[in-house]
Amino acid sequence: MHFCKRSRSRLMADKHHNIRTIETYRMLTEERVQHLLDNVKNAASLDTIKILIYDFEQDDFRLYLFAMLKAFRFDSIESVDQDTVQVIQDAWNYFPHHFLNGRCPVEVMEELTKD
Repeated sequence: MHFCKRSRSRLMADKHHNIRTIETYRMLTEERVQHLLDNVKNAASLDTIKILIYDFEQDDFRLYLFAMLKAFRFDSIESVDQDTVQVIQDAWNYFPHHFLNGRCPVEVMEELTKD
């Protein structure tokens, strides 16, 4: 996971993302999610996580967090390490959402902050 942290820092250093950087970081996030899933017995699949995020409504982020904790087989937020929390957050920010017309939150922010 140490490599992923360095890569994340390099990719996030630029204030404005371009679409290639977003796609690259999305692939890196997929790898990080898969790595976590590979280390959990009877965990959800990467596709299940992506569908959960895509179909989730924007009303309550806490419900998403609890769904992700269940997918990773955690009993409570207190038992989750900071790296896993970061992966869950990155998955939300970089995977597409239905309510954003198939875009991810980072893509929406990129559009809103274009000069």
